[in-house]
Amino acid sequence: MIDSHSEFPVKDVCQLKMLRQLVNREERGKLIAKTSGAISMINESNYRVRSTSGNNTYTVIATQSGWTCSCPDYARHNAKCKHVYAVEYYRSQSGTS
Repeated sequence: MIDSHSEFPVKDVCQLKMLRQLVNREERGKLIAKTSGAISMINESNYRVRSTSGNNTYTVIATQSGWTCSCPDYARHNAKCKHVYAVEYYRSQSGTS
């Protein structure tokens, strides 16, 4: 099975669903990064990102193994969430990376 949005072969429906979630997280992260005031840099390895679905603020921290986030999605999946993608995009646009 080939996903029409990807050049990579997808072996099953579950894998396709995971691929779409990752793309969706990345796109939502870019939208967050483009929103004025959504990201606050504490220092080069510590950021606060406003929640898009409530009044929460999540902490995104650089570690030796990559970025981590304090949001429930990151804790549940132990994978990049939209907040991590937002910080990565924000850094790439501001020349901090």
